[in-house]
Amino acid sequence: FGTTTFNCSNDIELSNGGKMISLTGGFDLAKLQVIQKAQTSPTLDLHSSYAVTVDQTAQSAVLQSLNLTGSQDSRAFLLVGLSSPMTIPLGGTASTVGDATLNLVVTNLNLADWKTLAGESAPGGLLNVAAKLVSQKGGQQLGFQLDTHLDNLTTGTGSTAVNQGNIRVQAGGSVANMKMVKLDSFQAGVARQGKPLVNVS
Repeated sequence: FGTTTFNCSNDIELSNGGKMISLTGGFDLAKLQVIQKAQTSPTLDLHSSYAVTVDQTAQSAVLQSLNLTGSQDSRAFLLVGLSSPMTIPLGGTASTVGDATLNLVVTNLNLADWKTLAGESAPGGLLNVAAKLVSQKGGQQLGFQLDTHLDNLTTGTGSTAVNQGNIRVQAGGSVANMKMVKLDSFQAGVARQGKPLVNVS
């Protein structure tokens, strides 16, 4: 794994006779490289911090904070963040906390850079992802949105490489009481050289 270093620190606190468990911590993964068959992957850096509390009496968990950032060869490509504490029901009744939003963003991740791990036959392309998870009614109602782009999808290698075009997938919906999933919107499309080839909705 080349010059990879990993540091992790966690604090665990028990209270109320062990029925309340709090975890606070984070990790740093620096200069991660995979060397395989004389090929070296890009350098990856990840940094995370988090805090979560589990209340066994209330049958709920509260994600107090969550932050994750990632960079490839010193270029930021990953961002995960929580707007405010998010309640996750574990079988109890809904609490009165406000809404919370978890955002995930992947920016210009070049899949071709990772053929060292996936193999030469793996497709190439530029990946962008924007995902959002919204917790409402104390976690009893979850809403989600997804917008994914894969531009210049390429299959094959060398002289046999073929540009298959651009792919976009958008979806939105909700989950009620961790049981009922409702898909409110869905759209997928494939385009090549600016001309649509396939559209599904």
